[in-house]
Amino acid sequence: MTTFALVHGAWHGSWCWRKVFEKLRAAGYDSVAPELPCDDPKAGWVAYRDIVLADLDDIEGEIILVGHSLGGCVIPLVAAEREVSRLVLLCSFPPAPGQSLDDAVAKEPALTDDRAMIWRTSRDDLDRHVWPGFETAAYAMYHDCDPVDARWAFDQLRPQTHTPFAEPWPLVRWPDISVASIVCSEDRMGNPALLTKAAREQFGTDTVELPGSHSPFLSQPSALADALIALAA
Repeated sequence: MTTFALVHGAWHGSWCWRKVFEKLRAAGYDSVAPELPCDDPKAGWVAYRDIVLADLDDIEGEIILVGHSLGGCVIPLVAAEREVSRLVLLCSFPPAPGQSLDDAVAKEPALTDDRAMIWRTSRDDLDRHVWPGFETAAYAMYHDCDPVDARWAFDQLRPQTHTPFAEPWPLVRWPDISVASIVCSEDRMGNPALLTKAAREQFGTDTVELPGSHSPFLSQPSALADALIALAA
């Protein structure tokens, strides 16, 4: 039995995978979705990694790690610690080993839409990144989602601490494992052309392109589930 471990990105939680869970379950696959400590200012990459590892403790059989956005930086750390079958980067741009995510993004100014990066200057009283309002989050992440789904997602977003962005990525070297990449054609948080180029240069792999925004788990759950199932096969 193949299990998909679905690792969410910044601000989100396991709830964001709800529709994909249903599609994978209907196709006969198990899924788990760890809850990253996005709102804990003390939690860095090692804490994120350890939470995912703990959720995988009792799983037998093949595991495919899927990391969305910031979660794509977590899954290689997990694969360096335990055996998994494949990594799937979903709308994700991991840094080089030893590099911080801030530095990696700064070197690729065309990676994101400037309007989508307003969260960089919006902080709460604990200095955590928050979205100024629904409209800004919807523009960046949910512009093709059903308005009800977009509002539902926004209402559940948590503050995201800057800790994992600023810390050097603790990966020593990429694990010797198959890596796949899925991009979204209208992604405003991660330029699909740059993500495709990075995947080809670093892993020698072509990407799977889905239509839509940075949040295919809400806007394209069937297409995303089908893409994951195809990669499992």
